[in-house]
Amino acid sequence: MAAGREEGKFQGMVFQDSDVYKWLEAVAYYYATGKDTFLNVAIGYSNCAYENLGTEEGKIPGYPGHEVAEMALIALYEITKDERHLKLAKYFIDQRGQAPLFFDEECKRNNNRSINKK
Repeated sequence: MAAGREEGKFQGMVFQDSDVYKWLEAVAYYYATGKDTFLNVAIGYSNCAYENLGTEEGKIPGYPGHEVAEMALIALYEITKDERHLKLAKYFIDQRGQAPLFFDEECKRNNNRSINKK
């Protein structure tokens, strides 16, 4: 649907925790090899998340469901010293578990059943 190749209805934002694991893998790969190609992809992805997720106007108030995101962002910060990684980690920590839950609200907006409700 996103690429315009399929018909269907938008089901809501998806932020795969498995995407965030790649950030940690990129950091480990960088430390093991000194090669930064994979690291640069992870940095670009995290910067995209920083630019698009948050409570500021025009941003999506979403967040991943697992704390591995913060671990990955801190690992990226340790290499890059880019404050955006720390700020995004803090945002995820501060938002996760706050009512109303973002994913429940997203389900309501898109007329889907929440995974937290039977």
